[in-house]
Amino acid sequence: MRRSVPYLILLAVVLLVYAPALRNGLVWDDTALILRDPLIRSPLLLAEGFRHFLFLDATAADFYRPLQRVVYTLDYALAGFTPWIFHLTSLLVHAGAAMALYALGRRLLTQVSQLSTPNSQLPAFAVALVWAVHPIHSSAVAYASGLADPLAALLGFGGLALLLAERRVAAGFCLGAALFAKESGVFVLLIGLGFAWEMTRHESAPGRLVRWGRMTLPALFMAALYLGLRATAEHLSPPPPEAIPFATRPVLALRAVAEYAGLLLAPVNLHMERDVRTSAGALQTLAGALLLCGAAFWAWRGDRITRACLLAAFVAYLPVSNLFALNATAAEHWLYIPSAFLFLALAATGLHLPRLERRFGILAGAFAAIGFTALCCRTAWRCADWRNPATFLRATIRDGGDSSRTLGNLALEELQCGHLEAAVQGFRAALARKPGQPFAMLGLSRALLQRGDFAEARQWLERCEKLPLVHAAALVQKAELEFKESGRDRLPLLREAAAVNPRFWPVRKRAIAQSVAQGDTATALAELRAVLADQPFRAETWEMLGDVAKNIGNPALAQAAYAEADRRDVWRGRATVKSF
Repeated sequence: MRRSVPYLILLAVVLLVYAPALRNGLVWDDTALILRDPLIRSPLLLAEGFRHFLFLDATAADFYRPLQRVVYTLDYALAGFTPWIFHLTSLLVHAGAAMALYALGRRLLTQVSQLSTPNSQLPAFAVALVWAVHPIHSSAVAYASGLADPLAALLGFGGLALLLAERRVAAGFCLGAALFAKESGVFVLLIGLGFAWEMTRHESAPGRLVRWGRMTLPALFMAALYLGLRATAEHLSPPPPEAIPFATRPVLALRAVAEYAGLLLAPVNLHMERDVRTSAGALQTLAGALLLCGAAFWAWRGDRITRACLLAAFVAYLPVSNLFALNATAAEHWLYIPSAFLFLALAATGLHLPRLERRFGILAGAFAAIGFTALCCRTAWRCADWRNPATFLRATIRDGGDSSRTLGNLALEELQCGHLEAAVQGFRAALARKPGQPFAMLGLSRALLQRGDFAEARQWLERCEKLPLVHAAALVQKAELEFKESGRDRLPLLREAAAVNPRFWPVRKRAIAQSVAQGDTATALAELRAVLADQPFRAETWEMLGDVAKNIGNPALAQAAYAEADRRDVWRGRATVKSF
């Protein structure tokens, strides 16, 4: 087949299968990473984006992924908050990752088949095609905030393909850049270092070090640059993940292996959050152990390329295996990169199998076509689960992802739609699933406040005030509660909330707005200038300064502030979020 044809087919298939995602809105973490991130509003802020971790105006996280923010900045510059641009970018990056996987597989599998004919490309193309449409990857592609995985895969697979093409310097820069897409890029880099060392196994020691160093030095330069930027970036410590006893982790790791194997073979119940602690117990643990033994036997009996692909799959999977503390025990998108190496290992093994007779070959081809069509249909169907926040949350709960966080977020959607009774019941269900969940308690107090149950709302707020994670938000709600109860001035509590975390703009903005509402413009101006001295990248703050200056009759200051707001938000006053 002509060299460009497989790449065009992969692009067309990805766009066709994932086309329903283009109608999706922005859901789940999209709110924090896209709608609320002030650093994606202008290309002038690209450098500033490297100085901050993600979730700047949301619950803190340990995610330093500046490349993801760069892509969002370019998307926003093109179309504002229109959702389809973010989804189209995800599709194109995923298609690019599939193309890079094909290029990698073509060079790897040719070493197995020892063929120089174009037919040696077919197994690699089949791997890339199945990987591109497998439904388990839908949460990394149909969901705008899942972009980090496709970006890391594109750079990782592309770097490995360049390495096998003996373009070692370019490969080193590419593999090192994967770190800027996602933290797990470090494991892709380790895979690249291993591949580079193995490729020089027949050379003398000096020559081997020179060839290995041609890739290693650029990669280490990128890694050092990443570590330096990460160490100096603004970072608020996130809440620690739920403690899991170390002795329990191997058991969870075995259960996760079985869980993932089931999803790869039968991707039926797909949802964002999984907890293998509450799954099938001993049987799933046993299944995981048997699968690991089978993988070890497979590697032992396999050829050099099969073992290399299985080892790469293991290295890529290790950080999400449950041997380390994570914010979940299983997640579908964590298999995005490991599954690619697993499929390559299957293809390498398949090349050693004897050729089937014609009639059996036709039958096998028919079954393969049916299976491939089923995968495409399941992926296309799954895309609709991300249509809007309520649809996504209900689909997640329907398919078994009824975690406390999911139930609480659905209750919040009900609250925003004015369905107070459904919201109260939803928050209570979330707390029944996980008592003491801070955001569920805060949401319940808010729903009770809107319903007029002031006494119970106060009880929940008192509990929230003792939790650092929601202390400031609880004070904001307490200000509203006391105003409704007795007409008490909101401002003192709002200022107290702002003092809890003065760099958290969503809360500090409330206190400034209340100062303006009460006519204390001098304090509001001083607060706005203090915020801008510390965080001058905020277009919304500049706009607020312009509004205050305009109201007090200072047109020069207002005009200058609005101009600064325009520089930091290329769509100021025009950006809208469309509903789909």
